[in-house]
Amino acid sequence: MSSPRVSPDPRPLVAPLKQTPIKFSPFDLQHYQRLIRAREEAIRNVLHGLIPALGLKTALDAGSGVGFFSQTLADCGLNVRGFDGRTENVVEARTRFPHIPFEQANLEEHSVMRLGEFDLVLCFGLLYHLENPLLAVRHLRSLTEKCLLLESMCVPNNKPSMLLREEPSEFDQGLQMWPVTRAKTA
Repeated sequence: MSSPRVSPDPRPLVAPLKQTPIKFSPFDLQHYQRLIRAREEAIRNVLHGLIPALGLKTALDAGSGVGFFSQTLADCGLNVRGFDGRTENVVEARTRFPHIPFEQANLEEHSVMRLGEFDLVLCFGLLYHLENPLLAVRHLRSLTEKCLLLESMCVPNNKPSMLLREEPSEFDQGLQMWPVTRAKTA
């Protein structure tokens, strides 16, 4: 397998991060691993047909966490780059998957555009944590050359509605405390 291709602007978005490995990531917990494995299977199934049909070569994992889906994309033969908003996730992703370049970046900030354009952009499990998901979708579109795979939380409801809710300051939640989430009716 060839080494990952560098994006048009290889400069890091922030200063290099100290490479201190995290011994255990909360994403290693069994309930997260089940969800990750199910999502990985869906990614592989979709990419099986998309890669040859669209001639995909490069991929960006937006909101990469500790890098599980970045590795899945690499396993599918793509040259991958990942980014996440949390420093500790980027450090851990670099430790677990040193052959994949990871950056710290916030999808809601315009500076994320410095990453360049990619044939495929993957964004799984991120939008519902964001304060401004529509801006994030615009940024995702600008980063995407051919195909965007986007997955988010779906809540059954009979009427369209949105809910502004306070999110706990936890490792697996958003960078801001006030995401917009589709509301569930009583």
